[in-house]
Amino acid sequence: MKNKQITINGIVYPFRLTIGAMVRYKQITGRDFSEFKGDMEGLGVIIQCGIQSACKAEGVPAPPFEGDGLLDYIGLDEATDLLGLKADDGVGEPRTGDAASTN
Repeated sequence: MKNKQITINGIVYPFRLTIGAMVRYKQITGRDFSEFKGDMEGLGVIIQCGIQSACKAEGVPAPPFEGDGLLDYIGLDEATDLLGLKADDGVGEPRTGDAASTN
């Protein structure tokens, strides 16, 4: 699995879309990740879950934000790049070619 990263307040955090992230997504939203349609709320939840999961797996502290507070520091382009989606043509559309890398 390709490791991606996102910088929040000058600190670099890992991001991975793991099974753990998808389970957390379902626990929070009540929807299976396979039903993700690119809505903003779902995008925010899966980004938070992917950061938390990757931090746990790598043994690094997760960002110190409660609830959706983390989302105030993540732009739409950054979020969609992490998942390999296109922000300019509408969230939820798969990119053609290779997945984006956010460093």
